[in-house]
Amino acid sequence: MGHIPVLLSAILEYAVLDDNSIVFDATIGAAGHCIAILEKYKDKRIKYYGLDRDFEMLELSKNKLSGYENVVLIHNKYENIGEEIEKRNLEEKIDFCLFDLGVSSVHLDTAERGFSFRFDAPLDMRLDRSENLTAANIVNNYSAEELADIFYQFGEERLSRCIARKIIEYRKTKKIESTQELADIVKAVYPISRNNQERRIHPATRVFQALRIAVNGELIKLAQSLKTAAASLKKNGRLAVISFHSLEDRIVKNTFKKLAENKIANNEKEKCEFKILTKKPICAKDEEIEINNRARSAKLRVLEKIG
Repeated sequence: MGHIPVLLSAILEYAVLDDNSIVFDATIGAAGHCIAILEKYKDKRIKYYGLDRDFEMLELSKNKLSGYENVVLIHNKYENIGEEIEKRNLEEKIDFCLFDLGVSSVHLDTAERGFSFRFDAPLDMRLDRSENLTAANIVNNYSAEELADIFYQFGEERLSRCIARKIIEYRKTKKIESTQELADIVKAVYPISRNNQERRIHPATRVFQALRIAVNGELIKLAQSLKTAAASLKKNGRLAVISFHSLEDRIVKNTFKKLAENKIANNEKEKCEFKILTKKPICAKDEEIEINNRARSAKLRVLEKIG
């Protein structure tokens, strides 16, 4: 199955654009949301900026977007969104900003990228393959305490210490080199008697999530990046964020809450500069999940600049 953008209908509903509107996509990925937005507003001369840290994904997007004008692709991390916005003089000029967090289905379905235990492949997990740190580096060199902290903090894995000890024990005789190897080590830690509810997901799912976050530093500057993006919106501009696990969603929720509570002085009166448009996160409906299983954990939150 090719790349299917999640929560697409909701994104198109909240992306209210007009002639010469500016869109900044902080995680353009395979350009699914981008193409849908450009198609919906093809008569509006939209200026679309697409940022991604993965050069290979940008090349893929470049090919897909070859027939579209006014698209600028940028190779950088979303944590550097501020410098890219400043470089292009876009402060307080953006009409719609989008963060689609997590990993693209292109990454997950490409075996050699090492993101998924569905394939037996080298342990990599780098979103930007020009960087040095891989998942293999972490599992073969970090201490038991460091590994346990990663699994617990980034994966909310309750058996983090047991899994870390098992990894240390295993690597005394052999380096851990493949996704299947690591998945089997984690699986061996889980008691066979776990109930069916616990078995709905593979035992290694949380560990793989945690390693991916650690390799790519995904959560370190997310809150600040969202604040920078929000500040760069024009009046009535919107910031939409799709998250895929509780750690991301918690950061988004709390950041939006703080922004919406922030008061600014306006003619000797205090007023809020931002308003949360989604009281509860928007989740995929059953029909979408049937078509795209990745959408089952997706949550969308939207913030509007009103000040």
